[in-house]
Amino acid sequence: MEKVGRFRSPRHYFGSGLVKTIEMHVFVDASQSAFASVVYWRITYEDGDVQVKFVCAKTKCAPMRTMTIPWLELQAAVLGMRLMDTVRQHHSVAIAETVLWTDSKTVLRWIGSTHRRYKQFVGNRVAEILESTKVAHWRWLPSADNVADDATRAQRSVDLSEESRWLRRPAFLRRPAGSWPGTAPTDEGDAEDEEEMPSEFVLVGASDPFISLQRFSSYRRLLRTTAWVLRFIRQCREQRDELENYGLSVAECEAAEDFPDEAFPDEMQPAEKGLDVAKRSDICGLAPYLYANGVLRAYGRIDAVLCIPYSARRPVILSHRHGLTGMIVRDAHVRMKHQNLDATMAEIRTRFWITRLRRELRSVISGCSECKLRPLPEDRLDANGWPFKSTGLDYFGPLLMTVARHQE
Repeated sequence: MEKVGRFRSPRHYFGSGLVKTIEMHVFVDASQSAFASVVYWRITYEDGDVQVKFVCAKTKCAPMRTMTIPWLELQAAVLGMRLMDTVRQHHSVAIAETVLWTDSKTVLRWIGSTHRRYKQFVGNRVAEILESTKVAHWRWLPSADNVADDATRAQRSVDLSEESRWLRRPAFLRRPAGSWPGTAPTDEGDAEDEEEMPSEFVLVGASDPFISLQRFSSYRRLLRTTAWVLRFIRQCREQRDELENYGLSVAECEAAEDFPDEAFPDEMQPAEKGLDVAKRSDICGLAPYLYANGVLRAYGRIDAVLCIPYSARRPVILSHRHGLTGMIVRDAHVRMKHQNLDATMAEIRTRFWITRLRRELRSVISGCSECKLRPLPEDRLDANGWPFKSTGLDYFGPLLMTVARHQE
């Protein structure tokens, strides 16, 4: 509190020279605790001198409801856009250029994407951002150069002097624009995008290409295609096997099903270190651990039953939001001959543990054309038949029956 009381911020923006151009630079950042935005003027004088002046900043605490880091970074981008509009409204200076900086490539891909097939949370905020900014206004920079990072991280000693990084920097803005770090957003995106990649792509390896899910209507065809791609990658790396002279092996098909799920970013780090995930996590009760290629598997007491396959004892954990989930559930529904929920769920869990599986399976069954058109038994369609002419009864026991005022 004593440092805050001594805090002083110079409010004069311009020096004695003639101003050539004024640029506005907005930095945004987020963490699990807060998200923030800070605005600077970049003033270029006629003599070539460049000065960077602090304008204003705003910080908000993260919501009580748990949110992923990409969502919080998107919230920070919205905060920066709103702060930019406020500065424009309350200043009459002519702004030559506006640049908004973020260290989240996920947010840049959301903003720069051309198809914009997003969920409601992301879609609404991206639409609001694009109402006041253009895609070209946004750029990426490393976290070490992001000044807004100072407002979102807990620090024991805070430098509030007039020469601090918060008031005078970032230093790279005093250099020519060609030497600035980072890039502008593109539609290529990055693998960390948790909204777009699971709905369209399946990752077949840590450094391997993507396969579009939209080209496949069958999970089996997708699985075999992925297995062939993995074999091609191994052969390019000169990792050949004598058995690869023939068709696909069972091991290759099983390896094709080991794909990482980007829906659990907060669980990856504890699982990799062998620690327990947060109690609020959807997979807390599954004791997840990190398997090869970044795959999360479940672990439990059933692991002691060695007579069942390894995939059934330690199934791959998938989110119901994953793009492959619907294909896996539909494939199991067809292979199980359109049986009831429990039978199909038991079949799926021999390889995968899908969150909210019962709801997903009901959705698949409700949209199944064969289940809708399944005919009734012929004995129920007889005309002019007596009620209950044909009746089925499932017997189970023991049954208690009253005989002469006592039960047997």
